[in-house]
Amino acid sequence: MSTQDFYRKLIKPIRNQYITNLINNIDASVYSPYDKDLSWKERILPINKLKDRFIKWTKDSISGLEQFPYVYVMNGNTDSLNVIFSNAVGKMCWQKGDYSYYNHWHTSQARPYKELTEPESVSNIIVSWPGYCWGNSDQLEFAKQCNYSSIHLDCAYLGLVVPAKINADIFDTASFSFSKSLAIPYNRISLLFSKKEISNLTIMNKLGYVNLSGVKLATHLLENINPSYWWDEYGPKLDHMCNKHNLRKTDCILFAYDGDQRVSLAEYWKEYE
Repeated sequence: MSTQDFYRKLIKPIRNQYITNLINNIDASVYSPYDKDLSWKERILPINKLKDRFIKWTKDSISGLEQFPYVYVMNGNTDSLNVIFSNAVGKMCWQKGDYSYYNHWHTSQARPYKELTEPESVSNIIVSWPGYCWGNSDQLEFAKQCNYSSIHLDCAYLGLVVPAKINADIFDTASFSFSKSLAIPYNRISLLFSKKEISNLTIMNKLGYVNLSGVKLATHLLENINPSYWWDEYGPKLDHMCNKHNLRKTDCILFAYDGDQRVSLAEYWKEYE
């Protein structure tokens, strides 16, 4: 797959007037504080605040996150995936049809992988939930049927799908992107929960060498957006919108299918503002 082909498949987040107003009204002290001496307090406290706020924000959809001993601020889920894939020992696997970046990375890095069509015994498996294909738990249920040594969660659509709940205890790592859940894709900010220490990430996080502007922006939005906001706002309209445009709906408000083509719904939703 070429980079151009990969970009054609990307799904845009929704940025409505409510979210736009939240962002526009943020004071510069939130996203770009200034001090002659950037202290330990100014570096580390925002990171800890984001972690605590996110665990509380997800309590109705994700349980068990507080049990992970290591939590890292990342430059989006793609950064997390790069680290997970690079550190994997043995072949990485996923269900055929899952997020195309998995294939894109392994092909470009000439690393071993297998796209599964049936559950089997594997060393490592990566899975999207809510699922990349339909925004549901189908791909997660497939992964759970495999006999794996390590399992990794890639969560990019949290809060944007039919409400569901999972327990994170089964995962060795779990990465959560804010790009679409908070409509801030340019900020490249996410959290990676891990049961094992990832030493190079520990160094950067302990020093506060992360995207602090993104950290404070994400925290501010988590404090001002109800976890069910997106689904409450758009979920009841999903049937009408897909029927009107002759699209096959998924369980996610961000994408549907035009025939076999997965398409972004961000532009379609503008007519409902």
